[in-house]
Amino acid sequence: MKPHLRVVLFGFVSGLLWSIVPAFLSEIYKPFGQMVTVCLSGIICGIIVSYVLSGLLRNLGWKGSLVAGMLSLPLGAFVFGITISSIQLIVRSITGIAYRFVEHGFTPLQNGLEYAFVSSVSVFAIALFPMAILTTFMLKKVCGSAQPSAAADAASNGPRR
Repeated sequence: MKPHLRVVLFGFVSGLLWSIVPAFLSEIYKPFGQMVTVCLSGIICGIIVSYVLSGLLRNLGWKGSLVAGMLSLPLGAFVFGITISSIQLIVRSITGIAYRFVEHGFTPLQNGLEYAFVSSVSVFAIALFPMAILTTFMLKKVCGSAQPSAAADAASNGPRR
């Protein structure tokens, strides 16, 4: 499977799984239509953050990947806040239904900053940071490294003449 497709699939799945966090912590799992916007936002956010991180992770060692994992939590929360606001604005434009993030106006940057801040400094950060770091190391495994090993080179190029 091509590396970019692996990153997109990883982002899709991890974003969908990560969307459970704000759905329950922010109590936005009801009504069903709002939960759909949360899941869709999670998927989009997961793909964006995975794609951004994948380029970095290929060139980072263990410590750099750890730092990237720690930074991925506020980055992902920020992107999620912007994404969910935008998707709920589209839903309101099409259906007339205003969910939580667009009830009182369209403020995607504020929502993104609030999610980034709360995810990083609240009591939930105790669980969220390790989850973000684990997800980042899983993405690193999916991406592989920038420098292939000599054995991989030999296997792909065949014997030298």
